[in-house]
Amino acid sequence: MRTTVAVAPATQRGGYASNVASSTATRRFPIYIGSVSRWFLFVIGVRKSTAWVDVGPAGIHAQFGFFRVRRSLDEIASWRLEGKWHWASGIGVRYRPSRHAVAFTGSFVPGVTLVLTRPGKWLMLHFDELYITVEDPDGFAKALTELGINKAAEPAT
Repeated sequence: MRTTVAVAPATQRGGYASNVASSTATRRFPIYIGSVSRWFLFVIGVRKSTAWVDVGPAGIHAQFGFFRVRRSLDEIASWRLEGKWHWASGIGVRYRPSRHAVAFTGSFVPGVTLVLTRPGKWLMLHFDELYITVEDPDGFAKALTELGINKAAEPAT
């Protein structure tokens, strides 16, 4: 079976074309990389060509430089929009022990958190959430909703 990948065009930063592909196609969403952070991220292999998230019927596949995470749709319970973060929260590949969250962040812009149904394993870490700063968080959330993944309640602080 051949997988179709439709790249969601960024007509403006974060622009989303809803007619790009049906819910049966895989859509690619670039991870937003800030102009200042791009130089720091270069060290871990992050470029425009290596910073993206594919979402489709098979699940999600995120690449951020040398790092990758894959989850099937049945492993994703819900999503929520979060951010904007303080600079001290960090840019790059992060692990937040308090929430068992892995983050692929290219800037301090708002992003999308995927809440997993069961803990995933990434490198040597177990995680319950994956946070990604995609260029088009609203379009990414819409693609997840079209695949049957609903918006989550806000996390407890």
